Amino acid sequence: MQYNLSVKHFNLNSSLIYYINNWNLLPLICLLSGCHFYRERFAERGFFYKVPDVLRDYLSTIPLEINEKARYKPGIANYHNIITCGFSTLLPYIRQQPLAMQQRFNLLFPDFVDHIQSPLPLASTLLERITFYAKKNRDELDKISCKWCCD
Repeated sequence: MQYNLSVKHFNLNSSLIYYINNWNLLPLICLLSGCHFYRERFAERGFFYKVPDVLRDYLSTIPLEINEKARYKPGIANYHNIITCGFSTLLPYIRQQPLAMQQRFNLLFPDFVDHIQSPLPLASTLLERITFYAKKNRDELDKISCKWCCD
């Protein structure tokens, strides 16, 4: 770990340990979970083929079950909206953590990132799959995240 932090001598719950161990991946996890909710928008006017390859591969591997009643209606598919959507998917999990963790989570993101009014449900199994994909493709996701954010 970057700062030699360890959780070995503390009695922490498993979700807090998960967030500590994956702290640097949280912005990438938000990007991928935001993309999950924007899948339908990516299909419009061939936008799917304009999405970077690493995101297109992710979207192709994770199945989506559409629930018309609870489904989020995404806006324009751009980095700002996608990362904000992803931020909102993690908020319910982060709000269960200590206040210091919640405050530091907000500092991982630019000022324009804010939460959506209605919480977006993200199954814990999907969160695990997203985390695995983010770990596996971290370098590529970091590159496109920085580039896409600036475009």
